[in-house]
Amino acid sequence: MTEPVTVRWTDAQSRSHTTMARVPAGTRLGETVDVRLGPRGRSVAPAPGEAEV
Repeated sequence: MTEPVTVRWTDAQSRSHTTMARVPAGTRLGETVDVRLGPRGRSVAPAPGEAEV
């Protein structure tokens, strides 16, 4: 289960960004999590792993 939250990250040019992304339910404020965002800045599913291909 996931829930939408505001996330913040810094890109390769050291620019700060924020957007909404879905993270695992129970994630605490300040905790680091991996999220994947598409070209429009929206949450996307992770790429399939080798076992799924």
